[in-house]
Amino acid sequence: MPVLSLATLLLAAVPVQATSPATTPTPPATPPAERAGPPAFIAASQAFGQCIGTEVGKIAPATTPEAGARQTVAACTAQRTAMDGQLEAWITGPTFPEADREKARAGYREQIGKVEAQVAAGLRSSRAASAPTP
Repeated sequence: MPVLSLATLLLAAVPVQATSPATTPTPPATPPAERAGPPAFIAASQAFGQCIGTEVGKIAPATTPEAGARQTVAACTAQRTAMDGQLEAWITGPTFPEADREKARAGYREQIGKVEAQVAAGLRSSRAASAPTP
C-alpha cells in the first residue's frame, strides 16, 4: 500500500471550506498549501501512512488479511494518536472556519474508519498478484 496514497486519502477527508450555494464565490482566505493541511498535520498523516506501510510488510503470509489489517492498525496507534491531535489542533485553530469543524471531524472519522478495510483489501490484492498462476 503506497504511503502517499494513505496520507492523501486522509487529507482529502478533511474539507477546508464549505460554501453554501447562496454565497458568492470569493478567493479562499487560506493559502492553497494551508488548504491541504498545516505542515504538522501533513507530517503526522505521512508518519501514520509510513507506519501502516512498514507494518503491512511484517504480516506473515499465513495471517488472514483481516487479522493482518487489525494488527497493522493496532501497531500504528501512536502515529494515529499524533495525527488525531494534529487534526484537532488544525480544525480548532483560528484559520479553520468554525462552521466546518464538525463536518471535518465527521469526514476524518469516516475515512479513518475505512483504513482497516483498505489495508485488508490491499493485502488480498497483493497476495493475489503474487500468487502463482495455474
